[in-house]
Amino acid sequence: MEGSAVKRAVWEIVRTALLVTVFHLFVSAIAAIIIKATAPSDAAIVATNWSIKCIGVFLLCLVAIGKERALIKGAIAGAVSVFLSLFAFAAIGGGFHVSVWFLLEMPVCAVLGGLGALVGARLRGRA
Repeated sequence: MEGSAVKRAVWEIVRTALLVTVFHLFVSAIAAIIIKATAPSDAAIVATNWSIKCIGVFLLCLVAIGKERALIKGAIAGAVSVFLSLFAFAAIGGGFHVSVWFLLEMPVCAVLGGLGALVGARLRGRA
């Protein structure tokens, strides 16, 4: 990879991670309104949050990552988006909540990001 290709790849990763973070914040805000109305258990809140993040990572990596080295770029974008979401929720006022779930969330989102980017690259390759 030459210099401009590296810059393009870094930009794709950063752009995708930011899109995932914005998606996660937006959909989580909508889910919070619904959750506040229904008052489910803490386990339901964690499951909802995980679902939103996992779906966002997969779909946005599918859409935003280009064909070249898609698996690697998607995996990095998925992992970076977990950190960005952590910092975004901490900045909003949720505080830092690093737990065993966070350590599991990193590889899960990296795998989902890589798979989403790989599927997107395959779909764009056939179009």
